[in-house]
Amino acid sequence: MEIPWNLLPIDRCDVVRHCATTGLSELALYSTLQSKTKKKRSKKSQTPCTRAIAYVFADLRQKAGLTQEEAADCADVSRGYISRLEIDGYDVRYSTLKRLSRCYKSTTSEVTMKIDQRIEFYDNQVQKKKQ
Repeated sequence: MEIPWNLLPIDRCDVVRHCATTGLSELALYSTLQSKTKKKRSKKSQTPCTRAIAYVFADLRQKAGLTQEEAADCADVSRGYISRLEIDGYDVRYSTLKRLSRCYKSTTSEVTMKIDQRIEFYDNQVQKKKQ
C-alpha cells in the first residue's frame, strides 16, 4: 500500500527517521498521524439548537451526579452516544429523551423547556454581537 504522506504535515525524511528509532511501521505511524490531524467539529459550526441540547444534557447529568457511563447504563444507550450528545448536541429520539429524563430525575417537558430557554439565550447572544 502506498502511503500518501503528502496529505499530512510531516516530512518524509522525518517519517523514516522516526520509524527507525521507534521500531514503528510506516503504516502504524501514518494511521496515528492521520487520526490526530482529522479536523474536529468546531463549536462555531454548531447551531444554537445543537449547542443548547449539548449544554442541557451535560448540565442535567452533572446535577444528577452521574458519570457518562452510569447515564448510558440507566438510559440503555452507549457511553459514546452520551458523549456525542453532550459535545455535538447529537440528534436525540423522543424515546431516548424520555429515558434520559428519568435518569436525570426530570421530565421530558422540563428538559425541552430548558433546551428552549438555552436556544433563546444563544439567539440573544448572536443578536447582541450583531449590534
